[in-house]
Amino acid sequence: RAQSAMMPFGQYAAQWLEANAYALTPATYRSYRTVIHTHVVPFFKDVPLGHVSDAHLKRLIAYLQGLQGKGGQPMGPKTINNYLGPLKTMLKGAAEKKLLTYDPTVLVKRLRVPKPDIDPFAPQEIALSGSFLVLPSRRARATHRPRRLHAGAPPLRRPGRRALRVRPPGGVPV
Repeated sequence: RAQSAMMPFGQYAAQWLEANAYALTPATYRSYRTVIHTHVVPFFKDVPLGHVSDAHLKRLIAYLQGLQGKGGQPMGPKTINNYLGPLKTMLKGAAEKKLLTYDPTVLVKRLRVPKPDIDPFAPQEIALSGSFLVLPSRRARATHRPRRLHAGAPPLRRPGRRALRVRPPGGVPV
């Protein structure tokens, strides 16, 4: 085990990916392979696995934040969190095998992803759309269950609908 802790990070990462390929879908495997070989291994280079710390992970995050993402913009927090996923899984496993003195991933928090400010309809758009919006009925929302997928299950009825009267700006129903 001491010899494994001194193994270069890149070598351990390649071995870990191949050893865990059976549990990943082909798309996930390709995604992990791309992240590990394109960003993670070049960043850590020849750092021994046993020396990887939370400071290394925080420097990796700062490095990723400086890279260009889609559209020439800096790499976004969601993308960086997605890149950290396989790395965290890998290092957690190494800590469980006692190849690391501690799990450095517990000291690194996911980046905050800002929620988009959604305003689907302006008041003018509501006024132009008509005087009724159709919403699921209260009963349908309370009792709706996903369609059963096993063979022989009867199809579930579609939820009922009810109309909601909308007052356009000005207060007079259309």
